[in-house]
Amino acid sequence: RCADVLKVAGYNYAEKYYQMHHNEHPDWIIYGSETASVVQSRGIYHFPFEKAILTDDDEQCSALGNSTTSWGAKSAEACILVERDTPFSLGQFIWTGFDYIGEPTPYHTKNSYFGQLDTATFKKDSFYLYQAAWTNYKENPMVHIFPYWDFNDGQLIDVRVCSNAPRIELQLNGETIGAYDIDHCQGKQLVGWWKVPYQAGELKAIAYDEAGNVIATDVKKSFGDAKRLKVQADKEQLIANGTDLIFVEISMED
Repeated sequence: RCADVLKVAGYNYAEKYYQMHHNEHPDWIIYGSETASVVQSRGIYHFPFEKAILTDDDEQCSALGNSTTSWGAKSAEACILVERDTPFSLGQFIWTGFDYIGEPTPYHTKNSYFGQLDTATFKKDSFYLYQAAWTNYKENPMVHIFPYWDFNDGQLIDVRVCSNAPRIELQLNGETIGAYDIDHCQGKQLVGWWKVPYQAGELKAIAYDEAGNVIATDVKKSFGDAKRLKVQADKEQLIANGTDLIFVEISMED
């Protein structure tokens, strides 16, 4: 009966009880004390999207959003929707903001993959899902395509596009694949989703406002074989105190 005393109840992966408990205890303050636990390895994609699998032979989770745990939400979008549609909820704490060492999921790894950012602070695709849901396109319009665009000719690729705008369009090499209207207030499908046979070139997502004006774009291009490594440091000088750090980003260029 602790919640009756405190009048504050936190729910871990138990959004299904919100409405029932609110009806029974309208004086409780309800919030998601731990939500999501959707696992993703940044830049790793397992197809098809409809197939839910925790990990594959590569021992990585899929950043498409189709790697789920037994206890967690079925997707990041599910967490967004239940919070949006529960006006009496105080909000939610996503498990987690960042990946971390420990609590390995999948178990045979050393790392948790729950974060919206990885251990090097690079953003995963789920970061943009929350950004699309929780930011205002009139102030900071955004659109994001995933996955990257470099596969085998003809391979059927699940392409997902999220945006905080009300309408998105997907183009491949200048030709429209499809368009989708996102109802951020009441819609149940917050992400555009297309199955596209791979063709080398440029994949482009366009976000529009209500008047049909282009307000944001995102582009993914096919790439060639690796030619060189690029190393970029976050600063040029280090304090010689034995504890200062410099972070180096290593990328590949074709």
